[in-house]
Amino acid sequence: MLKATTLLLSTTFLLACTDINTPDYVGHISSEKLAMYQDISEQLGIATADIINICHTDYSSQAGDNVQYNLSCHWDENSHSFSIIYSEFDENGKANPNGEFSTLELNLTDELLSQNIIGISAMLYYPTEEKITDVESFELSITDLPESWVNSVNYGFDFNAANSQQTSVISSNNDLQQQGIHIYNLANAEMKRFKVSSDVELDGEKGTIHDDIINTGLFSNIYQAVALRS
Repeated sequence: MLKATTLLLSTTFLLACTDINTPDYVGHISSEKLAMYQDISEQLGIATADIINICHTDYSSQAGDNVQYNLSCHWDENSHSFSIIYSEFDENGKANPNGEFSTLELNLTDELLSQNIIGISAMLYYPTEEKITDVESFELSITDLPESWVNSVNYGFDFNAANSQQTSVISSNNDLQQQGIHIYNLANAEMKRFKVSSDVELDGEKGTIHDDIINTGLFSNIYQAVALRS
């Protein structure tokens, strides 16, 4: 069923500032960020160098031509939670001709990592004058097939949905500490495909909104960091 929420709260999740993405990024990282990364390393057992790779790698080549991305990393000192927020934007509209895009939040805590789990939440943004009248499902899918999704691993979300005059937003409302990806499913990420999708009803007609996530390098870096943690 369609659940109501405010568009303002949903769009706030999208506005993640872009971290520095330069080939010599290490020299441009502030002392405050380095201290934060070292704190994450000490609390979660992840190498500082791997954290820097996650947050400051230039993913332009992995994302592909005409694709822009936003990436930000956050550390909650109270909950000892490391969050990575990521979005992609296809400037030419070839991958997403309707202008849809998604935002993922990947969450790492010691409790989750001890279970080989990475917490996850998501949001799917769809510019349309049609109204979403019902949402049947909202999920992240992972597959190692080059074209088909028949054997995909699917992670379903609890969700909220909101409409405005020209946009619709579907956002997960699951607890990051309970919903997660098994680390194993990020192994060999560069050989896999990822997408966020939702089965919806638009003005009475059923359809699927989906966003392919092109940059597998981010998932590969996260897997390497977590798999090698002490």
